[in-house]
Amino acid sequence: MRIAIMGAGGVGGCLGGLLVKAGNDVSLIARGEHLEAIRSNGLKLVRPDGEFVVEVEATDDPAQIGPVDLVLFTVKTFQNHHVITSLKPLMGQETSVISLQNGVESHEQLGPVLGPGNILPGGYWASSHILTPGVIVEDVPARIFFGEV
Repeated sequence: MRIAIMGAGGVGGCLGGLLVKAGNDVSLIARGEHLEAIRSNGLKLVRPDGEFVVEVEATDDPAQIGPVDLVLFTVKTFQNHHVITSLKPLMGQETSVISLQNGVESHEQLGPVLGPGNILPGGYWASSHILTPGVIVEDVPARIFFGEV
């Protein structure tokens, strides 16, 4: 399964690191110093049970990734209007998008642009953050849910 994660901060970076470690084909969409650190040194994930570094594709341009099977949408909700249209190059015929954002109705902003049949709302309960560029700390292990409304 090809997975793209739009927003490689605390939530997206944590999920991305875990998915890569589990053997999935993951591409992260990040920006700035965080992006450069991931490209240069890999993504380091620090968890209560240990730490590890994964090599992962990272870009600031979704068009460089192309269509994927699954998009995890993990940007801050105030960024939605800036980034939703940039997801289009990631969309194929069968691509699903899981919105893991603050706010219970954020998934509704994705449907008009990407097609409502492709969107799954979700929730993410955890405590994770960027410690330094390229390093994500997960203080509390994640609980994730998603599904059709």
